[in-house]
Amino acid sequence: MRSRTVLLIVAAAVLIAGGVGAAGYYLIVPGGRQLTLEIPRTSHSCWLPWNATEASLTDTAESKASPPQGDEPSPQWSRAFDQIAEDVERVRGLKFSEPVRRLVMSPEQMSEYVRKSFEGESDREAFQRAEDVLKYLALLPVELDLAGELGDAFGGQVAGFYDDESKVLVVRTDLGSPQSPVTRSVIAHELVHALDDQHFNLQAMGEPAKEVGRSDEALAIDAVVEGVAMLASLEYLRLSYDMPDNAEIFDQLATAMKGQSDASIPLYISEHMMFPYASGGKFVSETHRTGGWDAVNALYRDPPKSTAEIVHPDRSSHPRWVPDTVRVGGVTETIESIRGERWFQFGEGVMGEYDISLLLNSAEITNVASAVDGWRGDWYRYVGCVNQRLFAAEYSLATEADASELGNALDIWGSRWASQDPAGGRTWVVVSEGRSVTMVIGGDKEIATQVSAR
Repeated sequence: MRSRTVLLIVAAAVLIAGGVGAAGYYLIVPGGRQLTLEIPRTSHSCWLPWNATEASLTDTAESKASPPQGDEPSPQWSRAFDQIAEDVERVRGLKFSEPVRRLVMSPEQMSEYVRKSFEGESDREAFQRAEDVLKYLALLPVELDLAGELGDAFGGQVAGFYDDESKVLVVRTDLGSPQSPVTRSVIAHELVHALDDQHFNLQAMGEPAKEVGRSDEALAIDAVVEGVAMLASLEYLRLSYDMPDNAEIFDQLATAMKGQSDASIPLYISEHMMFPYASGGKFVSETHRTGGWDAVNALYRDPPKSTAEIVHPDRSSHPRWVPDTVRVGGVTETIESIRGERWFQFGEGVMGEYDISLLLNSAEITNVASAVDGWRGDWYRYVGCVNQRLFAAEYSLATEADASELGNALDIWGSRWASQDPAGGRTWVVVSEGRSVTMVIGGDKEIATQVSAR
């Protein structure tokens, strides 16, 4: 969602007209809340790497970032904003309840704002926790400074954003003429966010991102918000240009975004950047095709509960399809009974079908789409002690055959993950039973086996 509780990055607007495509990238990164624990210093205590912080990777709070500051638009830019706002109302079938405050920033101002947003103190805590688990799963290089890398990579590439807390829309002044197609598509996209915010309260929709275990749901909701803006801005461009079929456009968009992503950005991050726009756009486009804007508006009132619905639009229905509830318990207790020392929880939550597919793709496993197609729910817990880590997850599948297929894929992933340690110190256990799969990576063989059997 567009607020200071999350960070919105826009590198360029989507423009597909006359066979020419320009892709836009966004990145959502949660702000963090530091929970300081008073832990008695005993010989059986492990110490945490983040000032005794024990919290979920999805545990977030209000960011301390300042509202965006910029300049008032010139009369020429103001006229463009007003005209595009009228067209967006016509396309979207909704009316603005009040004018949207518009600001413009120079490239230098935008770059500085983006870097400060990435490097803010509260965000840094969330970045550190996110980095730890992603590096452990080999989804990020161990030497990467995630906040610094993203700040450097995107500082000069932001085209515009809408902040749903301050209700301010900001665009960069060097996009070109306010009448150019790229500039108009940027403005239209952000005006759709502002319009939808006035009608559906985007900030409230972002609440799942603050709660433990709801990061997959939050990504699905973001795919709706971005997908609506993508579809509406494309429909806006149709007012002036001949456009291909929407499904074709979003397929082209996914390809274009992959081709334009910064080589310094890890694949996991760039794929997450693409998902709300390419996959979300395709999902919303299909919803619009079958039910028009009324069906799209219904997505705001009853949004998807998982990325599985975004990947499989046929699973999106009213009443909403709800994933199975899965929990992973007894992890730290099992380790303490074996080691006699307390390990701490660094994170827990739902991976979701989309993240599981990225995990498997990172090891170049074949037939990933088939392996994750039966996903019906999951839960993971990530625990540690000083420099030791353990990741335990349980997955619920539609059928026993689905569980066997995912279990085999995870076992291959585990073997390739373990092979990255030349000393042979990595352990993994994957167990399929009925419609469930349990995976434990880390610890020694005894711990991994005991945790998987808890």
